[in-house]
Amino acid sequence: MTRPPRQAAIRSAGAAVLCVIGLIFTAIVGGGLIVRAGALERGLVAGLPGPIAHAGVALGLNVDLAGMPPAELEQALDQAQMVGATWLRQTFPWAEIEPRPGEYHWERWDPLVEAIARRRETGDRPLHLLAVLDTSPDWAQAPDQPHDRTAPPAVPASFAAFARAFATRYGSRVDAYQIWDEPNLASHWGGRPANPAEYAALLRAAADVLHAAQPGAVVVAAALAPTAETGPENLSDVLYLRALYEVGAGPAFDAAAGKPYGYDTGPDDRRADLDRLNFSHFVLLREEMERHDDGNKALWAGQWGWNALPPGWSGPPSIWGQVSEAQQADYTLRALERARLEWPWAGPLFLERLRGPATADDPRWGFALVGPDSRPRPLYDALRTQAATPHDAPPLAYPGWHPAADPAA
Repeated sequence: MTRPPRQAAIRSAGAAVLCVIGLIFTAIVGGGLIVRAGALERGLVAGLPGPIAHAGVALGLNVDLAGMPPAELEQALDQAQMVGATWLRQTFPWAEIEPRPGEYHWERWDPLVEAIARRRETGDRPLHLLAVLDTSPDWAQAPDQPHDRTAPPAVPASFAAFARAFATRYGSRVDAYQIWDEPNLASHWGGRPANPAEYAALLRAAADVLHAAQPGAVVVAAALAPTAETGPENLSDVLYLRALYEVGAGPAFDAAAGKPYGYDTGPDDRRADLDRLNFSHFVLLREEMERHDDGNKALWAGQWGWNALPPGWSGPPSIWGQVSEAQQADYTLRALERARLEWPWAGPLFLERLRGPATADDPRWGFALVGPDSRPRPLYDALRTQAATPHDAPPLAYPGWHPAADPAA
């Protein structure tokens, strides 16, 4: 039976509307999948990666070993090796080592350099040293500026002279040098606004003398603090690295460095943008390197991890977010697994930190593998267990997606 023309038209229009709705739904779902796939692929390398100098994910630890009694120093190095660390990151403050021009005080630093060097030659997990050359003595600073040990020297050549003296004394016992720390924050640039051009001059001066004094030494650019600020006092780590390339500082360093703290989300939070601070923020620095044709260099992590303040903590709160001790252990292991699976461009990842700071109420205790009572914390135990696991054991079950990466979240 033939339908009336009006009913046929209505049915035809309805079918068309349903078709359009279906197409829109398909586009939305497809677009969501594309966005989701794009988030999953951030930081991944297509095909076989080309040669990347000084890359290779390895567990490193931030330490403060200067002035330790010999027995305590050896115990700390034992602890580092038992959790599987193969790199240590130690700050060597110029302000303390050369308090007056040409007057060097190496007494507190010689024993730790020697002890680490001995560990490099023995055992199945040799220890390597990243020396952070940082701070400046009063005499090297501009006389018309308030003196602050975090201020850069008035003349980069004075810092370069210290770097030369340092490399001459320790030579091949130091494997890599980081030049300054967090210059993208005013708090580590003498209270003055971040200035990439000034830092670039300091980096070039130090790199030139270090490469000349110790051929083959790795010069690492300052580990940039994660921040979303755009200046003038503090400048985003991504924007700061971009500025370093723009002023021509790329040739001065052998590896770049960032600080991928996890804050309040786990390593499976794949959202990566300038305004979000998480473990995936590290990928933005890598993308900046590739954008400036510097992808043949590695990106190191100067500090990273999740803060879990000890039970009963009464000091100031953490500024790096807060997780439980169980979450801290779980997130750290899965972050290492993610880096090993997905980031062939990454170098050593220096976990913050083996032992707590000297001040009892410093919230950095939340990062410490060994608690204020000198007992290993859950993260220490988890890393030690993983380090003792045979290498042919199956990898961790790392999730490939997390609801946090949903574009609608």
